[in-house]
Amino acid sequence: MNGPILKVLPQGDYAYIFKERSIQSMQYTGLGSGVFFIHNEVHGEGLISREAVCDRNDGAFVFLGHKELYVYQGGANLTPVCQQVTRQLFAELDRSRLGEVRVFHNEIRKEIWVAYPIAGSFRVLVWNYVEDSATLDDYAPEDRITALGMASWSSDMTWDQFAAGQSWDALGNATSWDDLATGDGGYMPLMGAADGSLRIHGRVYNRAGEGYLSVSQTMDFDLGEPDIWKYVDTVVLGLEVKSPSVQPAYMTVRVGTQASLSGADIKWTAPKQVLVNGQAPVPVKINPGGAGKYLRLEFSSTDPDVRWRVSSFEIHCRPGGLY
Repeated sequence: MNGPILKVLPQGDYAYIFKERSIQSMQYTGLGSGVFFIHNEVHGEGLISREAVCDRNDGAFVFLGHKELYVYQGGANLTPVCQQVTRQLFAELDRSRLGEVRVFHNEIRKEIWVAYPIAGSFRVLVWNYVEDSATLDDYAPEDRITALGMASWSSDMTWDQFAAGQSWDALGNATSWDDLATGDGGYMPLMGAADGSLRIHGRVYNRAGEGYLSVSQTMDFDLGEPDIWKYVDTVVLGLEVKSPSVQPAYMTVRVGTQASLSGADIKWTAPKQVLVNGQAPVPVKINPGGAGKYLRLEFSSTDPDVRWRVSSFEIHCRPGGLY
């Protein structure tokens, strides 16, 4: 029913059967009751491909369906998540290569990674389910991920074994044990690449001093009044800077506005620059302008090796009509 079985995953006293267009629960009931009881839970939605699901280890699964990225905790309810980015994912997804989709739980950083194919290459969506923030990472086509897992260097592998058999280059660009994000005894993501090599997700990147573009967008807000046009006056930001510096470092903020959520192009305001080296007074207040029924914020930066985050944001606007 509803396509072939793609994955069966245990969760507590149940196992969940993920199909292409449905989800079923299965419970052991004993030999006298027929051994197993199978109940249909979700109809019309399921896994987009066989490896498009992961266990978050907190009573929930996260999977990429045909319409959304979902959190699923049993029953008939699916919770769409990360909708601020998944619209782009589905728009650019190469559906002729759905078998390359991989969903992975990076539990150290509370992140869900969705590696998915695009024309001629692939991308990785990274969704932090604690912060509800998301980014899209680009990698070289030859670094295509075929498998993902968490490795404990204290038990699964040693430095000598890894260095003797594999290269430290590519995704992590680590060159020594000290370069790695050690975390819990060296517990970190390990990736299998299409060329057969292993790649490690470290914290040292050989960019020759060059930064890389980092972009994060919020969801669309109607502020409780979806039918009222909103004119943005001020955006207030809370910033946390882990490594203050006297050297200037910036990010930009801009407002995206829409008259509806029907898929029309987003209108963006001019980017406003914000100092993120720890020297600016907080909270930061900027006046980006913009008007629409639905509002979102975009944060972007190209400065290298800056450790900061947006800890809070507020959008202050006034109601009005469209003239």
